[in-house]
Amino acid sequence: MISPTKSFDVDAIRPARNGHLASRIAVRLPAGISYSKGQVLSEVQVAARNEVQTLTFGTGTGGSFKLLFPDGQITGAIAFDAAAAAIQSAIQAVLGTGSVVVTGTGPFTLTFSGTEYKNRELSLPQIVSAITGGTAPTIAQTTHGSAGAVGCYAAYSTGGANGRGTARAILEMAVQTDMRGCIRDQHGSTDEITAMAWNAGEFLATDASGNLLLPGLDATNAAQLGAIVSGAAYNSNGAILKIR
Repeated sequence: MISPTKSFDVDAIRPARNGHLASRIAVRLPAGISYSKGQVLSEVQVAARNEVQTLTFGTGTGGSFKLLFPDGQITGAIAFDAAAAAIQSAIQAVLGTGSVVVTGTGPFTLTFSGTEYKNRELSLPQIVSAITGGTAPTIAQTTHGSAGAVGCYAAYSTGGANGRGTARAILEMAVQTDMRGCIRDQHGSTDEITAMAWNAGEFLATDASGNLLLPGLDATNAAQLGAIVSGAAYNSNGAILKIR
């Protein structure tokens, strides 16, 4: 019986030799990615991303509604025909000045700042309706927000900014993440927030036929990670990369 893992591919990169000298670290990965085992990783700064929601009025002709946020805070009554400024004021009265910008004339765009998302881990508020004469408003997510992260790892990119151009580790197993950045295992579960990556040890860079086993590896990042200790180059047959 195969135990659940953090990868759709239960196979993993293992040290080619001297396994007792190898070490792993837990890494956070960006949201919505799919990486192969052995992917060369860089440590990066992931920028915060605004949470964007769309509020659409129903067919009501009177009454009001409130927005109930996941942390229990609830706005004052918002009129069935309120303008953007009134909706923004109602939300800011409970979440704070600058927490949201509301634009449009209906549907309305609610943009919560990345900082606000970081503070609250925002998800969709509930509509508490006292609308009369028709249907209640609805709210939907347009862009999932992100608090950003320091020390997140992502696929190496030659010359990449924010640390993407400096290799630090290789991914142990193939990994996918959902839109929150949680690790999705082969059963579809997303209980984990970190994957494992090797940051020290000796690993096969290519097989005996010269096929690259570490996606993203090149001469530049092989030198950043450590050194080729067996084989003429990172892409020579049976080359071994020593990460240190």
